[in-house]
Amino acid sequence: MYSSVTGGRASPPPSPPLSPPCSPDAGANPPERRRSPSVAADSASSLAVTRPATPASMETLLAMPPVARCLAASLPTLDLLNLRHNFAPGSQQFATITQQVTIKDSAPDERMLARAVHCLSCPRRAEDQDLRQDLQDALQDSAFFSQDIEPLYGSCGQPLPDPVRDSPQQFASRCRTIDKAFEHQWRIPVPCAATLLKRALENADVAMSFRLLQMLQALRQQGALAKSLLENRNGATLLIGRFFHSKLGTLWRRLVLAAAVFDLHPRALTPLGQAIRLGPDAQAVELLLEAGAHPDHGDYFAPVPLTACLEPSVTQPAEKMAALLRYGANPNQIPGYKDHCAAPVLHQAVSQGLSWAVCRLLAHPATDPDLICPWWCGSPLAIAAADFLVDHDKPGDMVRLLTAQGCRMLIHTAVMKGAEDCGDNLNALIALPVGWGPLSHLREASDERKAQLAVLLEEGRMAAAKRKIEQDPGDLKLRWQESCRFL
Repeated sequence: MYSSVTGGRASPPPSPPLSPPCSPDAGANPPERRRSPSVAADSASSLAVTRPATPASMETLLAMPPVARCLAASLPTLDLLNLRHNFAPGSQQFATITQQVTIKDSAPDERMLARAVHCLSCPRRAEDQDLRQDLQDALQDSAFFSQDIEPLYGSCGQPLPDPVRDSPQQFASRCRTIDKAFEHQWRIPVPCAATLLKRALENADVAMSFRLLQMLQALRQQGALAKSLLENRNGATLLIGRFFHSKLGTLWRRLVLAAAVFDLHPRALTPLGQAIRLGPDAQAVELLLEAGAHPDHGDYFAPVPLTACLEPSVTQPAEKMAALLRYGANPNQIPGYKDHCAAPVLHQAVSQGLSWAVCRLLAHPATDPDLICPWWCGSPLAIAAADFLVDHDKPGDMVRLLTAQGCRMLIHTAVMKGAEDCGDNLNALIALPVGWGPLSHLREASDERKAQLAVLLEEGRMAAAKRKIEQDPGDLKLRWQESCRFL
C-alpha cells in the first residue's frame, strides 16, 4: 500500500518506544503528550520510521559531547554513575560520562569558591550563614591535619597548629613556635602558615584555604600579622613564585588576593613584576592591579613595570603593556641613575627594535615622543639614528617609524644649556660633545650610513606629511603639492 505521507510503502504501526537497558528510568514510562493535528501530520514520517533505542544507538549518542552535556545537566550524579557501569572502562563513552561527572561535581566547589572570594573581600558585611555551614561541614570531614600537618611538623615535639579548632592568635603562636624549632633545618619548609596555605591551594581545598586566609585576615585587622608568618628564608612570599601566577586558576588567585594579607610592594621582587614575567596572560596582571598593586612600582630587575613587558620570555607582552597603561602606568617615568636598565620604556623599546611596543606607546596620549633621558643623552629618534649609524646590521625601520610619527631628534648633555634639535643637520649630531652612552661612537659612522640615514629621515617626514593631509585636507594639500615640485 502506497502512502502519500512517506512517499513509499507504509511502515507497520510503530511500537511504543522502550527505554534502553542502561537507562536509570527504564521501569517508568511517562504518559504521551497530546499534540495538535498539524504537528502530528508534519512528524508522521518521523514516527513511521521510529525504532526502539538499542544499545548501539545509545553508545553513538553518548559519544556526542552535546548529548553528554545534556545528560550531565538533567540527570543526578548517581544516575550518571549507574549509566557509566553499562560501558567498558576503556571505552569512549565511559570516559565521556566520567568527564561530565567530574564537571558536575566540581560546579558546587566553584560556586563555594566564588562565595568565599566575596566573603573575604567584604569582611565587614553580614556573614553568609549557608557558606559558613558548608565550610564547617567540609572542615569536619577534612583530613588536612593528618595528611599534611602531622607528616611535616610532627617531629618538632610541640603542639601542632590545627586550623579547624585553633583561634587566629593560637594558630599564629603555634606556627611561630614551629618556625623557630625548624629555623636551621633546610629540609623542613617554613614558615609554617605559608606552607600550609600553599598545601591547601595545591589540594584545591576550598574550606581549608578559606579558613587559613580568614585567620590571617583577622590577624592583619588586629595588627598582629607579622611578616615572618608569610615570608620564607629568602624573604619571598607566595605571590612571588611560579605556583601562584602559572598554576593557580583565576578564582583561586582572587581568593588569595581578596584576603589582602600579602605585601604587594616589597623591595626586591614585586608580585606585579612576577605576574608580567610568569603570568600566562594579561589577566594575571589585571588581578594584581585590581587588588591595589601600583602600576609604576617596579623591582630590582625592572624599575619601571612597563619595561618588564619588553623581556623576551614574557608571554602576551602587548596585552600586559596595555593593561598597565589602562590602569594608569606612566610611560614617561625615568628611573634613577643607579637602577638596572636606567632608561624610559620608549627608549628601551627603540633600542631593542620592538616596533609593536613603540607603536603602542606612541598611541597612548600620555606618552612624550621627544622625551630626553639624561643617562642616554637624547630623544628616542636620536637613539634610533645613533644605533643605525653605528650598527651596520641595524635596519632603518625604527628611524622611519619614529619620523613618520612626528618625533624630533633632540640631544642634551651635561655641558649643554638646553636640548638641541639636530633636524636635518646630521653633521651637527655627530659633532656634539657626547662622551658616553649610545651616542658616544657617532664619529666612527661611515658616509654610506649617513646617506642612508638622510634618506630614511626624508621618507619618514613625507609619510608624516601625507598623514596630516589625510587628517586635515585643507591648506596642507597645497603645501604638499608645492613641496613635490622640488623633489
